[in-house]
Amino acid sequence: MSPKWVMTGSTAYDFGEKRDQGQSFTVSRIGLDWIFHFGANYDRGKDNVGFALLFEPRFGSTSGSPMQLNSLLGVR
Repeated sequence: MSPKWVMTGSTAYDFGEKRDQGQSFTVSRIGLDWIFHFGANYDRGKDNVGFALLFEPRFGSTSGSPMQLNSLLGVR
């Protein structure tokens, strides 16, 4: 979507029973200090709907590099 927004979705299907098991959908906002997730899911087998709200703190370096493994791997 953009560098600040991420969207994920999934579905589950049981090929043995030949039926849909459910779906989930999540939208995430990536901020400087926090990642905010809002999601919803539907479980067809249990006829259950759920919603989730999560605040995830971001730790570590905020430099431009997406992977900060150089110090762990000993790469300079």
